Amino acid sequence: MVKRKVAWSPLAKQTLKGTLNYYNKIIGNNKYSLTLNKHFKKMTLNIKNNNFIGKATEDQNLRVLIYRHFEMFYRVFEKEIRISLIWDSRRNPEDLKKLL
Repeated sequence: MVKRKVAWSPLAKQTLKGTLNYYNKIIGNNKYSLTLNKHFKKMTLNIKNNNFIGKATEDQNLRVLIYRHFEMFYRVFEKEIRISLIWDSRRNPEDLKKLL
């Protein structure tokens, strides 16, 4: 298997930061956000080690890896895996369609 580097799109960075900040705000501390961030890092490593571990979507180049109610969308390219978006699946699915 080809070893690809992992890169985060600006939108993925923005949605990750927004998710972590949201939980910091509603919980009042960063414990849950730190735990979530560890899981996102673990997901990224799993994707790097097994590029096609995520579930295929309607878009043949887009895959999704799920942890609880969080979804990490990513695309596999020849030399790179690009994390596209972090999504809380409890949100309105119509908003997700606008981002992808």
